[in-house]
Amino acid sequence: MSTKVLFDTSALIPGLLETHPNHKACMSWLSKGYQGDFQIGIPAHCLAEVYAGLTAMPSSPKITPVFASQAIDDLIKHAKIIELTSLDY
Repeated sequence: MSTKVLFDTSALIPGLLETHPNHKACMSWLSKGYQGDFQIGIPAHCLAEVYAGLTAMPSSPKITPVFASQAIDDLIKHAKIIELTSLDY
């Protein structure tokens, strides 16, 4: 597998949150990565952003820290976490 696709918070939160209006499109891309069509890459700082975004989301029922942590743990199983440095910006 040589193709790599980098995901950021704007695709990860909708992909994880079924009630998000963009869930279907984002989950479609994540699913392709889960199936091995390409390697999912996630910048390390996005994990904190996803956690903060999910737990602060004004949804009903409220997303718990436990759910957010489990969702991120599941995501990490399918992704390569990339630590960016100042040279990457």
